[in-house]
Amino acid sequence: KWPAKVRYLPRGQLLVPAQVDPAVLEKVYEALLYEKKLNVSYRAAHREKPIEIVVHPLGLVIREPVVYLVAVADGHPDPYVYLLHRMQKAEVVHELRTVPKGFDLDEYINSGALGIRVSDKLITLKLRLLTDGAEKFLTETPLSKDQVIAEVKGSKKFLAATIPDTLVLRSFLLSMEDSLEVLAPQTLRKDIADAARRVAKLYSWNSGVIAPTIGVPS
Repeated sequence: KWPAKVRYLPRGQLLVPAQVDPAVLEKVYEALLYEKKLNVSYRAAHREKPIEIVVHPLGLVIREPVVYLVAVADGHPDPYVYLLHRMQKAEVVHELRTVPKGFDLDEYINSGALGIRVSDKLITLKLRLLTDGAEKFLTETPLSKDQVIAEVKGSKKFLAATIPDTLVLRSFLLSMEDSLEVLAPQTLRKDIADAARRVAKLYSWNSGVIAPTIGVPS
């Protein structure tokens, strides 16, 4: 009865999972299990038509609502992340895959690759924590292993952490609203401030936008 007693909930908004072709999923599993190459028909987000590529599967990452295949494409040295729901066809190539020297799936994930990196360099993130809730949350679940939270002048709490600059990080910082303030790097502070201004402008009382009547299935 254990499955009936345990539930997993992602921290973010619950979304309907992206639909993956079961035939594609089966071939991806097979290639990964037996360490074979995989020939896929893949439609990238910026392309209207799919392209045929041969990839060397390195690992599968399930990050709801999307399943990712980490792989190296023929002729390219570096790993890349492929979304399974964008694979229209897949066939196992009965040749052994090639793994980049020193590749480690956990290190690849921790590098911020799946968070869609804004920069290849790590940043020293500095925050001013404005609420007890933000301090407690980031104390219990740190942003990085080297994170430090210090009290300055007996009142304000400041945080410093070395972390990849990713779109996921930026989304997290925006979701914290006025619970914290980004102090550094200055480029990140500016980007967060610009995003906040765009949202404020969008929701201004003078926008004049009226919600259309849209029905949903009963």
